[in-house]
Amino acid sequence: MKKSLVALVFIGLFVALALTVWVGQHRSSNTALAYITTMEFSGTTGASFVGEYLQGGKRVVFSGILRYSLTQSNVSRLEIRKAKAEDTLVLDAQGGGSRVSAHANSGTKGLRLKMEGGWSVETLQ
Repeated sequence: MKKSLVALVFIGLFVALALTVWVGQHRSSNTALAYITTMEFSGTTGASFVGEYLQGGKRVVFSGILRYSLTQSNVSRLEIRKAKAEDTLVLDAQGGGSRVSAHANSGTKGLRLKMEGGWSVETLQ
């Protein structure tokens, strides 16, 4: 009788522990994907550009003419290239509780923005 009771208690504790771990992993995976990034592109009026961003691990290509805005969830990387090096490009972005502003002046090709572990901006030469 004692062995059966000990076995039942052990099985109950194991099930409770397994459920606690599963629920914790399920909650953390959902909250990690719950952020929005808003990006505003300005600069030389009417200048064209091409860009791409990573959204949840998938590459998304886009293009447009300045003044342009984009709001997406789960963006981890952005690269934007000007059609003409003499144009200027200004990026204002916010998401994940942070903001960044970056400029690609005349003579540069564009901007690269990484959002993983904080904002990182690189001017493309």
